[in-house]
Amino acid sequence: MGEIIQQELEKKVNELTKKIEKLEKENFTLKQYKEAMDKVLILSKTDPQGIITEVNPMFEKISGYSKEELIGKPHNIVRHPDMPKVVFKKMWDTIQKGKIFKGIIKNKKKDGSHYWVLAHIIPIFDEEGNIREYLAIREDITKRMDLQETQKEIKYLTIKYFLNKIVPHVVSLEKYVKFIEVYAKKENTKEIKKALIFLKRELYITRLTTRNFEFLLNSFNKNINVEIEPLQIEHVIQKLLYKFYSIYPTKKAELKIKGKNHIINTDKKLFYLMIENFIYFAFSYAKSRVRVLIYPQQKNIIVEIEQDGENFENFKVENLNIQKYFEKNLPLEMYISQKILMMLEYKIEVKNNKIKLSFSLMPPKKFL
Repeated sequence: MGEIIQQELEKKVNELTKKIEKLEKENFTLKQYKEAMDKVLILSKTDPQGIITEVNPMFEKISGYSKEELIGKPHNIVRHPDMPKVVFKKMWDTIQKGKIFKGIIKNKKKDGSHYWVLAHIIPIFDEEGNIREYLAIREDITKRMDLQETQKEIKYLTIKYFLNKIVPHVVSLEKYVKFIEVYAKKENTKEIKKALIFLKRELYITRLTTRNFEFLLNSFNKNINVEIEPLQIEHVIQKLLYKFYSIYPTKKAELKIKGKNHIINTDKKLFYLMIENFIYFAFSYAKSRVRVLIYPQQKNIIVEIEQDGENFENFKVENLNIQKYFEKNLPLEMYISQKILMMLEYKIEVKNNKIKLSFSLMPPKKFL
């Protein structure tokens, strides 16, 4: 009897020893995982109120704070003033619902300098399903983000340079147009008429380019205020077609309107610039005709701009961005129109030689 008990004890001891050895191996592996993560990732834990409870060496190294200076402090000790408050509101709304937040965040070091991180903030739950703490896993992306900021600054300065170069040309063209207009009253020949039309077209295009560059600068500076008010689409398009026909007299401008009083709530200046760019783009590619159709469709107003020239399906608005504009010299007017479309949340479809725009009767909720 005693031998049987002894054997059973030895068997259990052996099983327990194997379990301990397995746990030690797993613990050793986990320790290596932790060491590896500590070498490349910025880790921290906070309580549900956002008070720091634990940090790893990478957090200390990148922030410039010691562990003792961080533990017990609110995590916003490293918040950078450049970061919009709305980002942190979204973060808290997400993690308090038990979901993982992912975002790019600019933080401030102890010495006042900055660093960028790609952050994943993960809620950790207790046995009853309540949030016990938050685990933040961050990757240092400072070099990448600083490079992007530098590239953005270069683009900004490039646009500003071109704008400063264009403005004097506008003044010169205005003087030439006035001079030819005076001269035409004395001797109105075909050659003078052609020269006057050419100069007026160049002046108009240069002014439009100037307004586009000004819009770009304001968008870089985030200095665009959207003011929503009622706007009758017909009046805007009639005015623009008349203008473009006066500088492209060999090309026919057609306007067809189905229904009456097509009114939308939008920003008048931004809408005008957007439509102006699209119509100019159509006239530039047209052989002999530009046709605009306006009609209602459910709760939207549809504007179709069609020309009979080269197919511009390759210039799909959704494929354009400022990087492609700088690298491949894509049409500036299409890029500007894209920016405004995105701001006002309108829809567009480009097919063959037709641009189809869809404008909601009511502005997006963000403008209400």
